[in-house]
Amino acid sequence: MSTPLPSEGKRPHRKTGPKPTFDREDVINQALAIGLDKFTMSEVAKGLGVATSALYRIYSRDTLLTACIEHITDSPREYPDGDWKELLRDYAYYLSRMCSTYPGLAQALLSHPNSLFAYRKHVTNLLERLNDAGFSRGQALFAIDVVTNFVFSSGPFRHSFELFAMTDSLPADREDDEEMALRILDKKLDFVFQALETNRPSY
Repeated sequence: MSTPLPSEGKRPHRKTGPKPTFDREDVINQALAIGLDKFTMSEVAKGLGVATSALYRIYSRDTLLTACIEHITDSPREYPDGDWKELLRDYAYYLSRMCSTYPGLAQALLSHPNSLFAYRKHVTNLLERLNDAGFSRGQALFAIDVVTNFVFSSGPFRHSFELFAMTDSLPADREDDEEMALRILDKKLDFVFQALETNRPSY
């Protein structure tokens, strides 16, 4: 028996399989895998196997960037017992570790300052601890702002300038050494803390 042809104007039904599904965490993880300073919505969509338009139903690039930063800063953290210097140093170390763990974080935050609101929980906790250490609210906010901007703005340069002092030339590309980076960070923090000991500006 011959197989009947489809009627004119109709096409045979083709099975396309289940529609791809994804959730917000999938989108965030894909963006982090690409890099906070590099991902585009089309690249994220391609990695998930979905249309770019599907992503825009839940995120714009800016809101996805903020969601990524909120995701990586979501874990609660305990501040050490100690004076205000130890509190600010621990905070600086935390930011520095985030920059090392998530390449492009510093550049992304510098390019999208509103994304810093993702750190509000940690900043609020640190603010309370500095208040207890004798800082007024305005003084504490100023100190946190200085350290935050200091770490993020120096992050992309890391230890290149110390290497310049030793070799008279800036390396085009060099892998970061975490121990050296923290040692240099300590030197810079000591300089900032010395200034704050004699003068505590306030917002």
